[in-house]
Amino acid sequence: MRFSSSSTTLTAAAATSYQCPPLGAVLPKAKAPSTHPAVRAAVAAFTASLETETAAFNGSAVSIGVKSALEDAPRDRDPRGAQAVDRHTAYRLASVSKLFSVLAALQHGDVIGWEDPLTKFIPELRDAPKGVLDHFELTYGDDGRVESVLPKPFALTLTRVEEEGGSPPALFFQG
Repeated sequence: MRFSSSSTTLTAAAATSYQCPPLGAVLPKAKAPSTHPAVRAAVAAFTASLETETAAFNGSAVSIGVKSALEDAPRDRDPRGAQAVDRHTAYRLASVSKLFSVLAALQHGDVIGWEDPLTKFIPELRDAPKGVLDHFELTYGDDGRVESVLPKPFALTLTRVEEEGGSPPALFFQG
């Protein structure tokens, strides 16, 4: 029995486990998708629908979940996180919200110095139990680095840090 090269190729293709969608860069990168009429129409329709659905809510915040159509469950889940999302759920706002305290300090640079201890303006921190956190040693510069995840000037290493108190792990470039 003779096999042609095309039938061998078809057999090999049929036996291959393909990913859907294919992994890796398959399509060209979108150029300014927010300017496309279809995207603008979809965003406008979504915004109108969201405003209609939430107009009667008696609250100051709305949570929106986005789920992949390709996954049944989240790929990774932090076991320390909330097991259920309800009215008691607290959100850790990251990235942009961390900049507000640093921005406020920068705007009051004539009053707040980066090397001033936190206890200079928050004297109640002096009464904190010893050993929990020595607030008298922390400066506004230290707080700014923690809040904005800016690097501390130590070694040239990339370090994974597990924060205490339920905070997620973070990567810090120290250099």
